[in-house]
Amino acid sequence: SKITISKRAVTYTAGSSSKIYDSNPLTDTSAKLTSGSLVSGHTATFSISGSITNAGSITNTLNSVTIKNASGTDVSNNYDITKINGTLTVIRKSEASTGTCNTLTYNGSSQTLAGGAANASYSNNSGVDAGSYKVVVTAGGNYTFSDGTTSKTLTCDISKRAVTYTAGSSSRAYNSSALTNNSAT
Repeated sequence: SKITISKRAVTYTAGSSSKIYDSNPLTDTSAKLTSGSLVSGHTATFSISGSITNAGSITNTLNSVTIKNASGTDVSNNYDITKINGTLTVIRKSEASTGTCNTLTYNGSSQTLAGGAANASYSNNSGVDAGSYKVVVTAGGNYTFSDGTTSKTLTCDISKRAVTYTAGSSSRAYNSSALTNNSAT
C-alpha cells in the first residue's frame, strides 16, 4: 500500500498601501499569511516588487515565497503556495491653486490674463481686446484643488481703455457765417 503526503496549502497576500503624493516612492515589502498555516518552526520570506512615486495605482507583485524549516533548509516544495498581489496607490495632493485674474486695461497688445497658480497650468490665458475671457486652470498630475477637482475656470476681464476728448472752442465777433472748430484734444 502506498501512502501519499499532500502538500500543505497556504496563501500569502502582498501588502497594499496608499499615501498622499510627497515626491517619494511608495513601496510595501510586507506579505501576510491569509489562508492555511505553516508547520511549527517554519518561516517564510518574500520577494515583492512594486514602487510608485506619482499619483496613480499599480500592482504590488508578490514574486516568490520561500519557506524554510528551523534549521534553515528550504522546504517550499512541501507547500502548495498561492500568491496574491497587493496594490500601491499614490493619491493626488490637495495643494494646487488657481491663482488670480490680472487687473488689465486694453492696450492693443496680447496680455496674460491670470497668474500666480501653484502646481497648476493655464490654457486660453491671453487676450487682446476688451471683454471677458474664460481661462482654464488645470492642476498638475500629482495635485488637486482643495475641493478635490483637477480643473477650474476663471473669468478674467480686459477693461475698456478710458479716453476723454474735449471739443475745441472758438469765439469771434458776429459776422453772419457759421463758426466751426473741428479740433479736439
